[in-house]
Amino acid sequence: MSSRRTHPVRAPLTDEELERLTADDFGKVKLTEDEKSRLRATNERRRQEIQHKAGGWARAEAPLVRALNAAAVPVSSVWDLAPSVD
Repeated sequence: MSSRRTHPVRAPLTDEELERLTADDFGKVKLTEDEKSRLRATNERRRQEIQHKAGGWARAEAPLVRALNAAAVPVSSVWDLAPSVD
């Protein structure tokens, strides 16, 4: 007789549940191959959304950056004006 422990079968996680997983959750839950695939797709979608937003921010700040440079304030981004935490 085998002494291997069997894990209780759980219901598959929904896309919404997968999106809410924290790093701590990953240590507690074993994802199925389908869940891993859906999570990868969700992460790729998020990455593309972030890139799209970043492009929009760069276009939005461009006139201000040009005006600042014309006024002898050398910046490459409006973030150059924000205080840095070192």
